[in-house]
Amino acid sequence: MLLRLKTKAPLASAASLMAFFVFAFVRARSAESYTLIDLGTLPGFEESRPTAINNLGQVVGWADGEDENCRAFLWENGTITNLNGLFGLRTIACDINNSGVIVGVAARDGQRRAFVWSGGQAIDLGAIDEFPKLGGRENFNPGLSVNDLNQVTGRLTCADGNQRSFIWTEGQIAYFGLQPDGTVLHASAINARGQTVGQAFKHGRSRAFLWERGLPPNLATLGGPRAAAMAINDHGIAVGWSIPGEGGLETAHAYVWEKGRMIDIGTLGGNHSRAYSVNSSGQVVGFSSRSDKRSAAFLWEKGRMMDLNDLLKTNVYHLTVAYDINDRGQIVAVGIRAGRRRACLVNPSRIRVATPALVSRQAGNAPALVSEWTASPGVQLARFQSFELLADGNVEMLFHGDPRSNYEIETSTNLVDWLPLGTASPTLGQFRFVDSNAANSDIRFYRVIQAR
Repeated sequence: MLLRLKTKAPLASAASLMAFFVFAFVRARSAESYTLIDLGTLPGFEESRPTAINNLGQVVGWADGEDENCRAFLWENGTITNLNGLFGLRTIACDINNSGVIVGVAARDGQRRAFVWSGGQAIDLGAIDEFPKLGGRENFNPGLSVNDLNQVTGRLTCADGNQRSFIWTEGQIAYFGLQPDGTVLHASAINARGQTVGQAFKHGRSRAFLWERGLPPNLATLGGPRAAAMAINDHGIAVGWSIPGEGGLETAHAYVWEKGRMIDIGTLGGNHSRAYSVNSSGQVVGFSSRSDKRSAAFLWEKGRMMDLNDLLKTNVYHLTVAYDINDRGQIVAVGIRAGRRRACLVNPSRIRVATPALVSRQAGNAPALVSEWTASPGVQLARFQSFELLADGNVEMLFHGDPRSNYEIETSTNLVDWLPLGTASPTLGQFRFVDSNAANSDIRFYRVIQAR
């Protein structure tokens, strides 16, 4: 949201330098509606695809171009960043945890290799396979997962040439997955409790598995010949897909697997669905075919599967698949417009995500809008993240800033008269503030000021 300021804000003292955001919060009318942001793509590319979102709203995925050219990206606060320079020319990002650690795949020397990227440093975990293709609409892309303990799971090729599941922890790799009865486990996700899920293969059939160290893996299906678990939350609830009868993959259904019971959550009217993510509240996202034969992204909660396209306030995109949902209910999905696939961020209406626009000033100057994250020398800009309407009617705001600085929150209903609310508290690499009086006003403007 861009705000055009026509009046002067109170001037700072001559000895101070400040930078602040102004953002308007309007009370949402419906907790069940969503808004959509096209995350864009990297320069020189036409399409993009998201894979994961963490609780800070950081999104990873990849940009697609011609000739199966792809680049991993990180989207944050309205800015999309190229993560290339890790290994080879072609890269995809698969997952990101709440500390900003990213895992992904790079194509190099005819191999697809797993990597961990953190703080500008990349760690090559080894070769996944000898398959050279990566990215693109139709290619199968190997998945990797990272939890909040920075443990990574997926598959790697061992010295004997066989693929095995692994868990990487602090530079050490432990392989697992070959069972005494010949069952082979292919891991796809790991939660903060170290529980790992994936697909167990034996004699041409497969089942979903849930494994934790020291215990035999739990195996399950909806009764058919194929099943896989794609994600697991920190409560041990897993989701994925399974064929309920003896049909093919095009008849698989999404499921929720909790406390040993696998529940078929159905479709949007078609014969095929898959679940790809579940958050701590038990909300599930994925894709389903509809009665009109089109595929659509879905949100499942409280026993009901909903077409995500129907929940949007306004929409010029068709959302075909949702890949991840964080604990705040933010969803990343693929949207199609004019035949182009784009990474989209789908936000509950209670959440307002900041754009790169901000208002900055120095002492003695009137406010001026700027369109990029820039500042004069000596001015540290806070990097605003989002607003959220809490259940009690209060408003929570999150933003990034200099951990050595203090940030004061002010509010206004008219952009002229500003009242101090208090000082934001730093926590887990960001600043947080809750306006406990927000319920008394239908619209409030906020600004974050760095105190010097």
